[in-house]
Amino acid sequence: MFRSLEGVVFENEQVNSLQAAVYVIVEFLQHESRHEQIADQYEKELEDMYTHPDDRDSTEYGEVPQYAQKGSMRPGYYYYPLRNRY
Repeated sequence: MFRSLEGVVFENEQVNSLQAAVYVIVEFLQHESRHEQIADQYEKELEDMYTHPDDRDSTEYGEVPQYAQKGSMRPGYYYYPLRNRY
Protein backbone atom coordinates (compact mmCIF):
# COMPACT_ATOMS: atom_id res chain seq x y z
CA MET A 1 0.00 0.00 0.00
CA PHE A 2 1.13 3.56 -0.62
CA ARG A 3 3.09 5.03 2.30
CA SER A 4 2.67 1.97 4.48
CA LEU A 5 5.37 0.76 6.82
CA GLU A 6 6.69 -2.73 7.04
CA GLY A 7 8.19 -4.14 10.18
CA VAL A 8 9.55 -7.40 11.42
CA VAL A 9 7.88 -9.11 14.38
CA PHE A 10 10.58 -10.99 16.24
CA GLU A 11 9.81 -14.32 17.82
CA ASN A 12 9.86 -14.57 21.61
CA GLU A 13 9.26 -17.64 23.76
CA GLN A 14 7.86 -15.71 26.74
CA VAL A 15 5.39 -13.43 24.93
CA ASN A 16 3.22 -13.94 21.88
CA SER A 17 4.83 -11.43 19.51
CA LEU A 18 1.78 -10.98 17.29
CA GLN A 19 -0.50 -10.21 20.25
CA ALA A 20 2.06 -7.73 21.63
CA ALA A 21 2.26 -5.94 18.26
CA VAL A 22 -1.52 -5.74 17.97
CA TYR A 23 -1.75 -4.46 21.57
CA VAL A 24 0.74 -1.65 20.89
CA ILE A 25 -1.08 -0.69 17.69
CA VAL A 26 -4.43 -0.58 19.52
CA GLU A 27 -2.94 1.63 22.26
CA PHE A 28 -1.59 4.00 19.62
CA LEU A 29 -4.93 4.19 17.81
CA GLN A 30 -6.80 4.87 21.06
CA HIS A 31 -4.34 7.63 21.95
CA GLU A 32 -4.63 9.22 18.50
CA SER A 33 -8.43 8.93 18.43
CA ARG A 34 -8.67 11.49 21.26
CA HIS A 35 -6.67 13.97 19.18
CA GLU A 36 -8.91 13.30 16.18
CA GLN A 37 -12.03 13.92 18.30
CA ILE A 38 -10.63 17.25 19.50
CA ALA A 39 -9.78 18.28 15.92
CA ASP A 40 -13.26 17.31 14.67
CA GLN A 41 -14.92 19.22 17.52
CA TYR A 42 -12.82 22.30 16.73
CA GLU A 43 -13.77 22.13 13.04
CA LYS A 44 -17.49 21.89 13.90
CA GLU A 45 -17.25 24.83 16.32
CA LEU A 46 -15.38 26.92 13.74
CA GLU A 47 -17.93 26.15 11.03
CA ASP A 48 -20.77 26.95 13.43
CA MET A 49 -19.09 30.25 14.36
CA TYR A 50 -19.00 31.30 10.68
CA THR A 51 -22.43 29.99 9.67
CA HIS A 52 -24.37 31.01 12.80
CA PRO A 53 -22.62 34.02 14.40
CA ASP A 54 -23.75 35.49 17.72
CA ASP A 55 -25.36 38.92 17.91
CA ARG A 56 -22.06 40.31 19.19
CA ASP A 57 -20.19 39.02 16.10
CA SER A 58 -22.66 40.17 13.42
CA THR A 59 -24.30 43.34 12.16
CA GLU A 60 -27.58 44.00 10.43
CA TYR A 61 -27.67 45.19 6.84
CA GLY A 62 -27.19 48.97 6.73
CA GLU A 63 -25.78 49.17 10.25
CA VAL A 64 -22.24 49.86 8.97
CA PRO A 65 -22.13 53.00 6.76
CA GLN A 66 -20.53 52.75 3.34
CA TYR A 67 -17.91 55.27 2.21
CA ALA A 68 -16.46 55.88 -1.22
CA GLN A 69 -12.91 55.58 0.12
CA LYS A 70 -11.89 53.27 2.95
CA GLY A 71 -8.50 52.42 4.36
CA SER A 72 -5.16 53.56 3.04
CA MET A 73 -5.49 52.36 -0.57
CA ARG A 74 -6.98 54.98 -2.85
CA PRO A 75 -9.19 53.76 -5.72
CA GLY A 76 -7.66 54.21 -9.17
CA TYR A 77 -4.10 54.38 -7.84
CA TYR A 78 -1.87 51.49 -8.88
CA TYR A 79 0.45 50.09 -6.25
CA TYR A 80 3.70 48.77 -7.66
CA PRO A 81 5.51 46.62 -5.12
CA LEU A 82 9.02 47.61 -6.25
CA ARG A 83 8.51 51.34 -6.93
CA ASN A 84 10.33 52.47 -3.75
CA ARG A 85 13.24 50.11 -4.17
CA TYR A 86 16.71 51.56 -4.73
